[in-house]
Amino acid sequence: MAPLRKISRCAPNFLVCQALAVKESMFHLIRNNELEVQLDVSGVSDPLPSVAFDIAVSWNMPYQTVDFKIKECWIECTAFDKFQDGILQLQSLETGSITLNDLSGDPIISFTKSGSVLVTEIQSKDGLDIGSFTLKSTSQSIELSDILTRIQQLDKWW
Repeated sequence: MAPLRKISRCAPNFLVCQALAVKESMFHLIRNNELEVQLDVSGVSDPLPSVAFDIAVSWNMPYQTVDFKIKECWIECTAFDKFQDGILQLQSLETGSITLNDLSGDPIISFTKSGSVLVTEIQSKDGLDIGSFTLKSTSQSIELSDILTRIQQLDKWW
């Protein structure tokens, strides 16, 4: 059984926050030679069942490296479940796409499949509309199977 970790952060709009004990839930969504995307639970909320992830991204190419972190990215639990279902469906399609959006409706992670090619797009936009960042990486669509397996292994409490 995973160790318990205390999380005392709640969504910014809630007046009352209480410490919650949740299972250690950090996992690699993507892990290949070039791209690594790791999600770490940083908060939970009950009024609108949602979860916050710190998302760490590392992209390594022969002559360049990009590392960035999206902190406390709030996602509705049902949106996360739909994203998981969408990845399952995308595996059997020749072409298509699926996107995970945050609570503001902004895209965070997108997968676009065209034949054997899979384009992963990770986006981050600050809350003040000062800037944004997008990383696009191309790999093989066969990786969708690994991604789905990793999501299914996440110990969801919702």
